[in-house]
Amino acid sequence: MPDFRLSETETRDLVALINSRAKGGLTPDPQSPPGNLGQGRRLFISRGCRSCHGLGAKATTDAKPAPRVPLAFGQATSAGCLAEKPSQATGKRRVPEFGFTKQQRNDLVAFLAATADLAPGKSPLELAGTITRTLRCTACHDRDTTVSPRREIIADESDRGLLPSVLPNLTWAGEKLQTSWTGQLLSGRLEHSSRPWLKARMPSFGSWGDRLARGLAAEHGVSIAKTAGPDPDSTLAEIGDKLTRKQGGFNCMQCHGVGKTPALAPFDNRGVNFSRVRQRLRYGFYLDWMFDPLRLDPHSKMPRFSPDRKTTAVDNVLDGDARRQFDALWHFLQAIEDN
Repeated sequence: MPDFRLSETETRDLVALINSRAKGGLTPDPQSPPGNLGQGRRLFISRGCRSCHGLGAKATTDAKPAPRVPLAFGQATSAGCLAEKPSQATGKRRVPEFGFTKQQRNDLVAFLAATADLAPGKSPLELAGTITRTLRCTACHDRDTTVSPRREIIADESDRGLLPSVLPNLTWAGEKLQTSWTGQLLSGRLEHSSRPWLKARMPSFGSWGDRLARGLAAEHGVSIAKTAGPDPDSTLAEIGDKLTRKQGGFNCMQCHGVGKTPALAPFDNRGVNFSRVRQRLRYGFYLDWMFDPLRLDPHSKMPRFSPDRKTTAVDNVLDGDARRQFDALWHFLQAIEDN
């Protein structure tokens, strides 16, 4: 269950709504394994489990596999070494009998349930598709050729019948966003809302977040390490600052706030606060976006400043050269303190 950071009042309101419309009884909460996770972790190490087994894709470095023994634990934690009677449960395969008590088996099962990867042996690229399907990301976000049903459902069921705001498209997320920032957002470690004006609330997914962030980056073949753009240049940053203005610039401040200074008149076209860009955006995607935002997001209200991909209408700054002006804006964005 993702964490929507609901207040106590919001939780009670949701429970009341669901109960008022529910038919039949409530499904009981799923039971967690009865064992002790900490004890299971200690048993996994002390009994030498990693000599033959890894924990999915994340623990193969410590594993020393014996011939014909799976590196990762399978779906059933009641078979093999963890069977009540291993010597009778494995058929032709020889399995050591450790003499585990019932409590010790429960402890190991609890540890494995909390630790094993979603899909053992899968690469980050494969996991991206698996996790986005499991978490049903496209229930709210468009991704590749899948269009989210969210807007139509809300418009159909709302009293006003109006379409809600479009949420970010996930197609380019791995190429667009720094992996470390995406991991913080998805796992719930980000200390601020990236789009606080949206009524829709982005949930967090705990330990799934970092794995999904790495998978999204792998989809586009980009590094999970934080990537930088050109070396900082204070002169260009000053020029970039001027280019954000209404007079003699692109009037960026109409839609984008800067730190605690709000956007001037965003209406329904509010953009991410410029003080947040440095930590989240990759330089390569930034350039692609500046040259043609609608190619990357058909729902974007961002204007195209360089239709010919060479010059802009601001011809008295850097000779009207679009690439140089966009680089100057990038230097300005890197110079802003995150507040």
